[in-house]
Amino acid sequence: MGLLGLLGLNTMLAQGSFASHELAQQQAQLTIREQALQQEVAVLDSPQELARRAVELGMVGSENPVFLDLRTNKILGTAKPGQRPPAAVKAAPPATTATATTPTTTPTTTPTKPGTAH
Repeated sequence: MGLLGLLGLNTMLAQGSFASHELAQQQAQLTIREQALQQEVAVLDSPQELARRAVELGMVGSENPVFLDLRTNKILGTAKPGQRPPAAVKAAPPATTATATTPTTTPTTTPTKPGTAH
């Protein structure tokens, strides 16, 4: 009877060990995923990416920033609207010219003997 009890206890401990190992692997995978997401957020939150997305939305930068003095309720500076940069002109595809179709030959080389010059 005691031997069966030990066998049952050992089986339960082994099952718990397998479950613990599986959960540790899952935690490692989730940690890697979390780090990848944090890196993606850092890239998307960079000033260059924010500026690129602002331009995509049609936003333009101000040439002359204006500041508000909250103590005196005064506007410092003169507002000047930003100018939209000119749209990039797409280059036309290069014009193709009609050329005569002449067969081309590839140069052939003949092996030379060592010590001989052509």
